[in-house]
Amino acid sequence: AGTCIPWCIHHRRVRRRHLALELPPRLGACRLVGREDRMPSGKTILDRLMPPADDVMKLLSRSPASPATAAKPDTRAAPRQLLTGVQLLFITYACVCGGPFGIEPVVRVMGPFVTLLLLCVIPLVWSLQEALMTAELSTALPEMGGFVIWLQRGLGETAAQQVGYWRVVSSVFDVASYPLLMLSYLPPSYVGEDGLSLAARWAFGTSVLFAAAALNCHGVEMVGNTSSLLCVMVLLPFSVFFAVGLPSISPDALTTLPPAGTLRSEWGSGLSILLWNLSYFDLAGTFASEVRDPQKVFLPAMLGALALALAAYILPLLVGVSVATDYSAWREGYFVQIAAQVGGSWLGAWLSITGAVCAFAILNSILSTNSRVLVALAQLGGKA
Repeated sequence: AGTCIPWCIHHRRVRRRHLALELPPRLGACRLVGREDRMPSGKTILDRLMPPADDVMKLLSRSPASPATAAKPDTRAAPRQLLTGVQLLFITYACVCGGPFGIEPVVRVMGPFVTLLLLCVIPLVWSLQEALMTAELSTALPEMGGFVIWLQRGLGETAAQQVGYWRVVSSVFDVASYPLLMLSYLPPSYVGEDGLSLAARWAFGTSVLFAAAALNCHGVEMVGNTSSLLCVMVLLPFSVFFAVGLPSISPDALTTLPPAGTLRSEWGSGLSILLWNLSYFDLAGTFASEVRDPQKVFLPAMLGALALALAAYILPLLVGVSVATDYSAWREGYFVQIAAQVGGSWLGAWLSITGAVCAFAILNSILSTNSRVLVALAQLGGKA
């Protein structure tokens, strides 16, 4: 009995020191309970906190240097990289140029020589800089939104939101004009001698916009494939036009100076058309997060789109100004009449349909870039 009493006292002291920690689920507070109430027999508090020995050995046996067992980054939140270099090139070409259409009024104002000269100078001082800027910033910041993200990083969210919002507002009017532009290029056999009625124009424009929106809803890969196909359809008849009219090129016509008495305001409008038709490389930056290997793809795509745009403008002009020497008659869409003179009515009808295809190609690409600007603006608003 004398030996049992000290042992009991010692056992009670030890038992008080072995405590477990319990977190009630509702109160979120901590309370200490006796080991005899919560702890299984033969276990301490470290046994409850430590994972089983088998799990510890499995974790230690994994080698982080092994490629098979190395942890992989979670890329579920990142968009799928779908665009190839060729698709990006044609999307950029559609945003910048789309085809030789629209350059005809410049010839009427400035004449062939000045027009061709400016087509060689403006890309060096304007378009090339924009293309290189887009390639550099898109590879440095491969995020969806392009210039919205660039401005946010450089000048803050206010400047980025202002530019993004005004881009969206201007695109509302820009996008609405392309269905009417398509109708203006279609031959009278399609739309009639007097044109379509107001209701028919509304129905046609709505159908075109829904068709472009449906293509964009299928993803950026569909936009890239469609832009590539449409641009090839635009370039093919002009290649035939240049090949058929190549023997007609006249050096004397190419050196014709501007007509006398041209107003200064007309020179300004001609220059603005040239700048407009060789701009918008920055729109390609909105796809930066959806391009496979942007560090290798963007620069060749931008330079390729610039070279393709220059070829699309200069080569048909070499034939056109040599065949149709009455430059006062040059108006928008005049390439259709020149093609009929060069190759016959079949080539003229082909270029007429090509004008409508060109307008739809531009609409499809512009609509896809605007949707990504909206995404970037929404993300800026969410961060704010």
